[in-house]
Amino acid sequence: MIEEENLENNYSEKEIDKKEQLYERFARERIEWYEKIDEMTRKLRDIYQVSEVLVDVLSARQKLLDYQHTIFGNLSKVNANLRDAKRKKFIHYTTESDLRLDKEKNLFIETDLKKQILLQELLDSHLKFIRETIETCDRIHYSVKWKIQLEEYRRSNN
Repeated sequence: MIEEENLENNYSEKEIDKKEQLYERFARERIEWYEKIDEMTRKLRDIYQVSEVLVDVLSARQKLLDYQHTIFGNLSKVNANLRDAKRKKFIHYTTESDLRLDKEKNLFIETDLKKQILLQELLDSHLKFIRETIETCDRIHYSVKWKIQLEEYRRSNN
């Protein structure tokens, strides 16, 4: 029993470290993507760099789509593990405790699984960020057409 508790404590500490590392990684990635998008929008101001922007935005969009798929796969695994863990905890609290109401059981289950729930929320949040960044890339791509038309109009009036 003591060994089992030590293993759980060590695992929990390692899990916390992994989540903190993941949180830091996601924060760093958000900054990197902000800088890439900002650079593309700055280049878009110059008509002579529009072709470069177009290549950059399409490349970035493809990278984001691949990364989105990876995150979604990881989130699916976490969701499956979380559902399984919730089921096991529910059976445990139903058969081996004095808790009678499902509401009480669910409260204990959520407390027991807070680290897994935090990981799920972290992945879900980053997935939403990646999706929004893809939408931003789409908007930049769409704006290239309007930038070219605006430049053509400006040149025709001069």
